[in-house]
Order: sequence, then C-alpha cells, then structure tokens
Amino acid sequence: MAVEVCVCSSVSGDVGLPARLEGIPAMDMYCRKCGEPWDHDELHEVAEEQDTTYERVRDAFLANGCAVFSTRCNGERSGEPSVIGEVFAVLAELGDLDGAMAEMEDFREMGVFG
Repeated sequence: MAVEVCVCSSVSGDVGLPARLEGIPAMDMYCRKCGEPWDHDELHEVAEEQDTTYERVRDAFLANGCAVFSTRCNGERSGEPSVIGEVFAVLAELGDLDGAMAEMEDFREMGVFG
C-alpha cells in the first residue's frame, strides 16, 4: 500500500523538500478549457483563502479550470477546447492528479506538447 505524502510548503510550513526531491522541477497541472499551466501549490493556497478543503478546490479546478483561481479563463474567449487541457483532465480523471502531472511532464519531454 503506497502512502502519498504532501511536501508542499503551503501545507506543512516552510520546511523545504527532502534531499531526494531537491532539484526536481515542480510539475504543472493544466486548465481543461484553455490549457494554461498552473502550479499545484495554488490549489492549497485557494483552499486556505476560501476556508475550504484542498479536495474541493482540486475537483473545482478539474471541472472548471482557471475559474477556481478567480481569473478569466482564456478558453472562455476562444470557444475552442484546449488539447493539452483536455488530455490533462482525462489523465487526472483516470488516475490521480500527481500521476497526471507526471504524465504531462513526460509528454513535454518527448515533444508531444511544446
């Protein structure tokens, strides 16, 4: 049984990353509507600001994209769905958010997405 431990500074205080994680770039999550990349820590910050749970903010991001960050989503203006955003949303729905972010990073390294 794997145990997932959040090492985000916004949750655990500014304790830094374990030595085995230092130097590893943070992975992004992508808005399903416009494809805008967002840092995962933003979900924790919004949860704290709105006095709600991380899980609710995560689910709202996966459903509504950038709107969860109180910003106007570029996808709303274009009317075109974002391919990178839709791929991310499908991966997140099939597994977990961390796995989806890792897969997207792999796709970027392979040149699938710019």
